[in-house]
Amino acid sequence: GCGVVCGSCYTNIFQLMSIALPTTLLISTVAGFVIIPTVFVYSNRKREIKEGKVYEFVRKASKDLRMGQPKVYAIDKSKPVAFSFRNFKSAMFLSVGLFDVLKWKEIQAVILHEMAHIKQKSSALKLSTFFLRIFSPFSILLRFHHTKKEEEMKADKLAIKLQGTDKYINSARKKIVEFENYGN
Repeated sequence: GCGVVCGSCYTNIFQLMSIALPTTLLISTVAGFVIIPTVFVYSNRKREIKEGKVYEFVRKASKDLRMGQPKVYAIDKSKPVAFSFRNFKSAMFLSVGLFDVLKWKEIQAVILHEMAHIKQKSSALKLSTFFLRIFSPFSILLRFHHTKKEEEMKADKLAIKLQGTDKYINSARKKIVEFENYGN
């Protein structure tokens, strides 16, 4: 961050690190929590789901998980995708293609998986880590690791626990991969 601009002001690498690292952490955290989610919400064609079985399922699951109910949006994409993020207000995005490819129990498994990400605040950590790696060469020294595989496994475990089986999350993943492979 500012260490690059003010690099000539500091002759000691430790002084430079003491300014650059906190600045980078602050910038990446603000970007991860506020800027990127806000830009995404306002730049995509979406419709908030405010009623129906998806809304009711999310409402009930939120109570069961003892968490605030996220807003749920249907996005106009034929590719089956689902993702979520948490900033001041949590949001979950489900593509219309997801509803075309998956059965209801599989959609429920995907929703539970995304709710687990929201509950674990993993999207903010993922974005902050990404920006930390971009903006700070010192992040390599800190060994600040974030493994997507572990995060996905935790989210799957919650969906499996709440549904009582791994059948639906596994079949949903298989169908999504098949769709992606068919399109390529």
